[in-house]
Amino acid sequence: MDKKKWSKNKIIILSLVIIIILLVGIILYGLVILPSFNNHILEKQIQAQQLTIGAILEQVQQQGYVQLFDGDGNTIVLVPFQEENISE
Repeated sequence: MDKKKWSKNKIIILSLVIIIILLVGIILYGLVILPSFNNHILEKQIQAQQLTIGAILEQVQQQGYVQLFDGDGNTIVLVPFQEENISE
């Protein structure tokens, strides 16, 4: 009978250890891995935004204008703007 009781105790202890490891993994994921992954995505989005704006500005400087198309079929034209050319 001692062997069966010892075996049950081993199973219970092993189950508790597995549950604790899973809970620690979930907490670690929520507090460390997910925020660092989100920060990495945010950094890449900022980098993509900067590259896109840089490319648009470069095209304006080279060609004098840029045509952008939105999803509704409208065209947006960007041209350089200088305040001294405005007449009041």
